[in-house]
Amino acid sequence: GISRSEAVIVAGEGNALFKRCMTEEILQGLGPLNDNRSLKASMFNDATSFTSFRRFDRILLNMLYDRRIEIGASPKTVAPLLPQVVRDVKRRLR
Repeated sequence: GISRSEAVIVAGEGNALFKRCMTEEILQGLGPLNDNRSLKASMFNDATSFTSFRRFDRILLNMLYDRRIEIGASPKTVAPLLPQVVRDVKRRLR
């Protein structure tokens, strides 16, 4: 599990960038670490200007923290669980 997380937040570039950076850093502190330019509807893409959690981000974090996904589980162990986890998370977040 995560025992510590640190964030560096841009503060001198305007309120919108501050809010975006703060939101992204908080999300990344919860687990997902990498930025990906292919994620068009996500805070995990530095090319977007979103300043709040997107539906994709909520789904991703809810999957990551689903009780069926155990800390340290291998991809082989998690793969069969994912279809049901995705369905349940999407249903819960409607």
